[in-house]
Amino acid sequence: MSTSSLKTRLLVCFILLCLGVFASGVFFAVERALHSDQAFAQDLIRLHVIAHSNLPQDQELKLKVRDALLLETRRLLGETRSKDQAYSLLVSNAEALERCAREAVLANGFDYPVQIKMGSYLFPERAYGDLLLPEGTYDAVRVEIGAAQGDNWWCILFPPLCLADLEGANASLVKVDHKENAKQEGGRSYVFRSKLWDQVVQTRYARLIQDWWKASAAGLSALAR
Repeated sequence: MSTSSLKTRLLVCFILLCLGVFASGVFFAVERALHSDQAFAQDLIRLHVIAHSNLPQDQELKLKVRDALLLETRRLLGETRSKDQAYSLLVSNAEALERCAREAVLANGFDYPVQIKMGSYLFPERAYGDLLLPEGTYDAVRVEIGAAQGDNWWCILFPPLCLADLEGANASLVKVDHKENAKQEGGRSYVFRSKLWDQVVQTRYARLIQDWWKASAAGLSALAR
C-alpha cells in the first residue's frame, strides 16, 4: 500500500470518528432538550379562550374577555411562586373569574353564557417565543364563550407569560389557532424555530468540531495530496 493511500485512509477514518462524536453530541443534546421541555411543561398552567363563532364581532369579543381575565388573574396570581399555589387559587376563584368574563360579555353588548372549566386538556405542539412545548396534556383554564365554536386563543397563564404579552412586552408569546373542532384542539400549521437545533448547535461537541475543522482543514488537505 502506498504512503499516499495510507494517509488518505487515515484521513477518512479520522473524519468518520469526528462525525461519530458529533452525532453522539447531537443525540444527547436532543434527549436533554426533550426532557427539559417535558419537565418544564408539568409546571405550566395554560389559558384557553374559545370564541362563540368566527364572526368578526365574536372574535373581537373573545379578545375583550381575554383582556378582562388577564387583568383579573394578574391581580389574583401576583405574588404566586408555585404552580400548586396558582392552581389552587384559580380553582377557588373560578366563579369570580366566570363572573369577570360574563361581565366583559355583557359590557360589550352580548348575552352569551360563559363557562370556565379547570382541568387537564390535550394541546398540540406549540412554540411561545423560544420555548417549544411538546404535544401533551396540560393543566389549563378553559373559557368557553357561548357555543364555543369559533377560533381559540391560548397562552401560558402560569408562569405569567400571557401577562407580559398583555403589557406589550413580547408579542410572540401568544398564539391564535384556527380549528375545525374546539374539542379536538386541531388547527392551523405554523413553522417555528426549533429549540432542539438551537441547543444542538451550542453543544460542546459541535463547537469542538467547528473549531477543529477551521484549524485543520488546510493541513488535512495538504496531507491528502
